[in-house]
Amino acid sequence: MNSSVEPLQAKKTPVWLKRPGLVVSLWLILALALGLSGLLLGSHTNLPGPSSLEALLRNPGEKLAIENGIPPTDTLVIVLTASPNSVTQLQPATDRIAERLLELRRADGSKLITSIMSRGRTWIEDGDSLFGSADGKHALIRARTSVPVFEAASELQRWKTPLESALKESPGIQLNYMSFGSADSEIFELIHRDLDNSLIYTIPITLIVLMCAFGSF
Repeated sequence: MNSSVEPLQAKKTPVWLKRPGLVVSLWLILALALGLSGLLLGSHTNLPGPSSLEALLRNPGEKLAIENGIPPTDTLVIVLTASPNSVTQLQPATDRIAERLLELRRADGSKLITSIMSRGRTWIEDGDSLFGSADGKHALIRARTSVPVFEAASELQRWKTPLESALKESPGIQLNYMSFGSADSEIFELIHRDLDNSLIYTIPITLIVLMCAFGSF
């Protein structure tokens, strides 16, 4: 009985094993090209915040509302603070801010401010305790708007000058304001900036860790 054994065929060695120096050189060239293109073109981390249009469109209900022209709107929150010597100016300053908001409403054809709630301007029974502090040094104004929450950050820039100019007659009164959409925008802008800056440190550290782990460049 005859038997034959076929010789084993040697497998071809891949190119990257034959010429590791070439592979590493090409890898370095590619890495440098990507790095330089990033510096020239610029890069920016983009994590959508909860009030961004991208995030809202992921919610079926919000998407349906936006597509039908009824996006979620934003609320402007204003806090007025009086210095110890300017407590008597707090209520007049609050009234002037409320009047300025009404002027914005009339000027924009009711496209901006839809309702204002503050001391003396609300149907809530205990409005004084809700919209003024017990020590009389702080007052709150809430203004509902028709501005989509994802456009609030840019829209607030339009409100800044009119609101601050209303305090010129009230020295010693400090004004702070924000909205839900603008707060989300500022928080995530800070996150994006920190993430972009962190890459300067994390990429070299990652390279060192990989070199130590694998014992090879």
